[in-house]
Amino acid sequence: MKRILILSAVTLAIAGCQTDPQPMNSPIVSSAPGVPSDITDLVDARAAGGETQLMARGYTLARTAGLTAYWWNAGSGTCAAVVTGQGRYQSIRSVSASECGASTTAAVVGGPTDIADLVGARGSSGEMQLMARGYTLARTAGLTAYWWNAGTGVCAQVVTGDGRYQSVDAASRSDCGR
Repeated sequence: MKRILILSAVTLAIAGCQTDPQPMNSPIVSSAPGVPSDITDLVDARAAGGETQLMARGYTLARTAGLTAYWWNAGSGTCAAVVTGQGRYQSIRSVSASECGASTTAAVVGGPTDIADLVGARGSSGEMQLMARGYTLARTAGLTAYWWNAGTGVCAQVVTGDGRYQSVDAASRSDCGR
C-alpha cells in the first residue's frame, strides 16, 4: 500500500512540474531584433484598433501591398510591416525605411515640427493625423490645404500631389483666416 501511495505522489509531483505548451493560435511576440519594441503588443489586435494605436504612437500609413501595411514613424526612423489576417494583426516586423518611401535622414525644413513626419503620408491618413494632433482644416486652394492649430497658434500649409503629402510648411496666421 505504501508503495502505491509513494508512486502516486511521485507521479503527481512530476505532472505538476510540466507546463502546458502555448496554444497554436496564440500570437508569439518576440523582442528579437527586427521587431519594433514600441508596438509588439499590437500583434493579435483587431486591425481597426491597431490602426488607431499606431497613429497614437506616432506612426503614419505609408503604403499597403496586399494584406501588408507599411507604417512609418519619423520620430524613431522606423518602418514597420504589419500583416493583417482575419481582421487582426498577425505579425509586425521592422523593415527598411525605403519600404515606407522614406529616408532616415530626410528632414522637412521650415515646417511645424509636430507634423513634419506627415510628408509622404497618404492624403486621408494625413488628414486623420492632423485632426488627431489638434489641427482643423481652415481652407483649401487647389492642391494646397491650410490647417490651423488653436492650441499652438500655428497655421500649416500642406501641399498634396499624387494622393500624398508633398510638403508641410509653416504659413502665416492670415492664411488660416486668423
